[in-house]
Amino acid sequence: MLKGTKPRFPFVTGAGHILPEFRAVERWLHDRKRYAHSVWKLWTSGSVGSQALVGIPVVSRLRFGEFLAQHSLVWPFETGFTCTPSREEGPFVLHAEIYPGAVAVDSSVHV
Repeated sequence: MLKGTKPRFPFVTGAGHILPEFRAVERWLHDRKRYAHSVWKLWTSGSVGSQALVGIPVVSRLRFGEFLAQHSLVWPFETGFTCTPSREEGPFVLHAEIYPGAVAVDSSVHV
């Protein structure tokens, strides 16, 4: 049963895994006085968890689809959390969540 309130963090799963409330990018932003909501927030303004739940099946269909299954990986889960994932041979597609708000944009550059 889902509750209307979040659990205490860090959360320990039934299998003993420890889940922090904020991911590395969110902690990085926080250290720079920029704030993001928790991915565990599923409802109300600022929630991103529901978007993640909708997006995960789409990424799965892409990753394991007929044309990409042999040529793609999902970062960081299938790449060993490396910063330089790659395939040794052939084409390579990397599926990764991006956080555009974490990157400074030079508005004077026009493409």
